[in-house]
Amino acid sequence: MSKRGRQEAQVDVAHAIEVLCCRSAVKGETEGVSLTPLEQQVVALKESISPHVILMVACGYRVKFYGSDSRAVSRRVGIMCIPGHPFEYSSFPYTRLDLYVHRLVAMGYHIGVADQESAAMRAADGLKSGLFTRSVSQLYSRGTLLPTERVSNSGGSGSSPGDASKTAVEESYAGAEAEEGDGNAISWPEPHVSPSSDSGTSELFLCFVDAGRCCSRNGTNGAGDASTRARPLLSVVLVSFVTQRCLRFDVRGAIELEDVTQRYDIAEVIVLTAQPPSKECGSRDVSSQRTTVSFLKALPEVYATVLHHGLPLNFGPTANGEEDGKDVSVSGYVYAAGQSIDAAIEAYLKPYRLDQVYGLLCARGGLAAESLCKNEEAAAASSPAHNYASTGSSLHCLHLPGPTLRALDVFHSSVGLRGSLIGLLNHSITPCGSRCLRRWLAAPLCERSSIVARQEVLLYLMGHKDNGQVEDLLRECARLGDVEAVVSKLYAERCQVVEFVRLLHMLRSASVLAAQLCNGESDVDLSSSRPPPLLAQLLAVVHGAAVSRLLEGHAALLRTAATTPLEFFTEGGCAVPDALLPHLKARQAAETALQAELEAARKALNLPGLEYRTICGTPFVLDVPAGKCAHVPPDWLVHTRTKTNVRYHTPIITEQHTALTAAAERLSLAATAAWKQHQRDTVADAEVMRVLASVVEAVASLDALRSLAVVSQHPGYVMPALVALPACAPLSSTSVSSPVALTISQGRHPILDRLLPHGYVSCDVQLRVGGAWLLTGPNMGGKSALMRMVGTFVVLAQMGCGVPADAAELPVFEGVYCRMGASDSIIEGASTFLSEMDETSRILRAPQLPHSLVLMDELGRGTSSFDGAAVAAATLEYLLDRRATTLFVTHYCYLCDLYVAQGTTGGGEGEKKGASVDEARDVTCYYMGFKESDTSSPTEYGTKPSLIFTYTPCRGVTPSSFGVAIGREAGLPTEVTDAASRLSAEAEQQHRMRQDLDEVRRFLSS
Repeated sequence: MSKRGRQEAQVDVAHAIEVLCCRSAVKGETEGVSLTPLEQQVVALKESISPHVILMVACGYRVKFYGSDSRAVSRRVGIMCIPGHPFEYSSFPYTRLDLYVHRLVAMGYHIGVADQESAAMRAADGLKSGLFTRSVSQLYSRGTLLPTERVSNSGGSGSSPGDASKTAVEESYAGAEAEEGDGNAISWPEPHVSPSSDSGTSELFLCFVDAGRCCSRNGTNGAGDASTRARPLLSVVLVSFVTQRCLRFDVRGAIELEDVTQRYDIAEVIVLTAQPPSKECGSRDVSSQRTTVSFLKALPEVYATVLHHGLPLNFGPTANGEEDGKDVSVSGYVYAAGQSIDAAIEAYLKPYRLDQVYGLLCARGGLAAESLCKNEEAAAASSPAHNYASTGSSLHCLHLPGPTLRALDVFHSSVGLRGSLIGLLNHSITPCGSRCLRRWLAAPLCERSSIVARQEVLLYLMGHKDNGQVEDLLRECARLGDVEAVVSKLYAERCQVVEFVRLLHMLRSASVLAAQLCNGESDVDLSSSRPPPLLAQLLAVVHGAAVSRLLEGHAALLRTAATTPLEFFTEGGCAVPDALLPHLKARQAAETALQAELEAARKALNLPGLEYRTICGTPFVLDVPAGKCAHVPPDWLVHTRTKTNVRYHTPIITEQHTALTAAAERLSLAATAAWKQHQRDTVADAEVMRVLASVVEAVASLDALRSLAVVSQHPGYVMPALVALPACAPLSSTSVSSPVALTISQGRHPILDRLLPHGYVSCDVQLRVGGAWLLTGPNMGGKSALMRMVGTFVVLAQMGCGVPADAAELPVFEGVYCRMGASDSIIEGASTFLSEMDETSRILRAPQLPHSLVLMDELGRGTSSFDGAAVAAATLEYLLDRRATTLFVTHYCYLCDLYVAQGTTGGGEGEKKGASVDEARDVTCYYMGFKESDTSSPTEYGTKPSLIFTYTPCRGVTPSSFGVAIGREAGLPTEVTDAASRLSAEAEQQHRMRQDLDEVRRFLSS
């Protein structure tokens, strides 16, 4: 090689190292090295996709990773990374492609599969040498790889590498092992189970955020001081290809974006921007995370911070494992000027082959853009499954903002899924039932008649009046796997033939079971087993006339065992498409020629019993005894020899075998294309898709109702009585009391009662609607747990579920608002107190405040005691004026003085002597009970009396917050606790003196 050629080769190698290894070449690394044609092809393929996408390259019977992709995959899935020059690589057998794609996608990676052309078709075309053509056929990610989808060289079209032909499958290039290829063509494996714990039952939303059109209300881009802080308007589009849902929101602040991240199961974040992301450095030596991080930085900082804190973001593969344990991928797309957001989303989805599916979603009239400050739960309620469960009478749902979902541990908790409400409720049998239950939990009902309809179904199932037939129906549906995903794969043209056939069989079996239950064909008395109206409505959908017509139209297919596209058209009772006829004739001609050649060989060798054999994966072998070799024509080719036999291929066998394999490959491709067209025709039939969608939604609703029935059957659970709230009276009205009250007798927090070793201490709550509980007490006394219990009871009751109590009577609220916990953001300049005020401001501006439950936990603690107490008092007054039903926890005990009519504070164990209720404002003062032990317990710093919590609310005001006692329990030095006790006693004495002085002044002035 000339000097100039060596220099060009070094430049190519350095460029390849930057592209594949995401680093600059070190000195001497490129000397004496040149790229092979395959490596040059791999570099071109890697440059054609985004840097954060892991590239899989099919090379013969194996699939390879190169460079930084190899290092990341080796660390995550445990395959060996082989050092090489100029870059490392790793590989796995092609037959494991489906497994590794699903595993890596579940970890949050984007995968690009580069397949190669068929060896058999190359041979048929006369190409016996040269580099195989490879191209990235499709990209996969968590939100675009549908549950149980099979990944193959056909791009998810419904055929596997071994399905080409029953007679020539052994020679198929993708089928690495001949006998295994035949087996896979006949029997289908069980549905793939995702390694992720919840990916198989989640909706997997793609969250598109439009950074290019993000504008501010006051004309700025988020700048300004605290008094005039701009709130950029952000367009958010959520798309789920699992449930075929498209939701649009106009977000006006960090709290509203938190509503989205808390309510919906987001699998990917895609930032749409009009400008390419700024590059922090000029080379690719900073890993593939650089581009995705730059896309996120295109968002206003307030929104980027919410995404960082609320989601486990995965920015792509790294060498040090920064992305480990994070499965929400981040990517971006730069759209052209004047391109609409829908056009940009379609362009982004094109490499994933889902652009047409999104176009169908938009054409079907996706949900219009909504503001989260109105009633975003209507988006969830608009699905047919929700309409079934709400009896179709109203789309109005209980408003649960993001802070409420977080404070009540609805979907997430600090201890994982087992500490969340969804973990308690989810006893679903089918994946679609689990998704439906999650939607119900995010948007409980807000109409008493709809809730009572659910309760009737739950009581029916709890009494086993269905004789177990509902569970049998659900288990029959679960045999198919993910029914909802199968219907969604029809839209994406990724449904397997065997899945479609099993879907029809499932419809038939479920229809029979539903008809039996609806008609009362069971072992129990008919009059006592007649299902409630809601249950009857759901069962009628499953066995209705529309389902019968659908099954009649596919009666021929139900009588076959078709598993491949070719079998679907040749054995499934369908007309064979014209595109398949030439390839069928070519295959038949090759098989006829091979049979004729076998007859000629029998005559030439005088062996009437001679048959073709498949030896070591090579088909159509003539196994000739050694004694007959003298009669073998000279142009026959020796394949192998043994002591007693010689294996031959004749020239005609070689030629016709090549023709047969090529015909089988083309026939398989043509059948796959025809099957895709059949899926398009099925989707175009609105009646068929409406029937399938309605059945899936009815089954999901049945499963969700059964899950609630299982929970309501737990020991100690009771079905709450529900009371509709009266219409709001004018705020100027003098009447503030309401006859409706929230009453809980011996209630227990459902999650804590299950997790704590000795259960949750039961307590009573009685709170009149429009009134307030002013709750004080020592730290760790159970104030926040009591508030969470009340909020959780409201959510469970308005889902139709039972609650853990002896008895409960609950109003039907329109919203639950929580202000709990402390948070800050130094980067944003938002202190703890500012974050509190942001959340409180949103609560006080809620339009449905008079019909809402408000939970306020220690408001004002983030600033000075005087300002904090003033804000807390004013907020409580505002809530009372707006007649919000309020639980207000505070350590400012003197706030209770405004509402206590008379009397003195009793001891810690008893109740207050005298009234602790402001009858005019309907405010009741309570504190969490406690005991001070008379016996001293030895500690490291001496002996001090211990504090015992009773965890029950007592009427009155706590005599102290006992912060010093809690510090002593935590082990603070004696010098600190003694000084704190002395200062606290002095401050308390001064406060009481001021109170007495105020009483004297009021007496004298009167």
